[in-house]
Amino acid sequence: MRKIDNKVVYRHRRLDTNEIFYIGMGYLKRAYSKDAAKRNQIWNRIVNKTEYKVEIVAENLSWEDACELEEFLILLYGRKDLKTGTFPFTGNDFSNG
Repeated sequence: MRKIDNKVVYRHRRLDTNEIFYIGMGYLKRAYSKDAAKRNQIWNRIVNKTEYKVEIVAENLSWEDACELEEFLILLYGRKDLKTGTFPFTGNDFSNG
């Protein structure tokens, strides 16, 4: 049985295009953090152009379950660089579980 660690999985949705541009996991405060130094370059470019909303996908997860769900959602939305979807992949977007 995996230990529940109060992790959340969240997504950031652009308000100008309604596209998901970020999937993340961590504690709830991470989902709402606007600290540019703790976000990737693509995230910073997008939030400098448009407003976004935070959507909590799942709560009260173990670290392992949150990592698995984060990876699944990134694959589900597809990667722009591979022309499989809209997710702006930076090469290392999966959390290390």
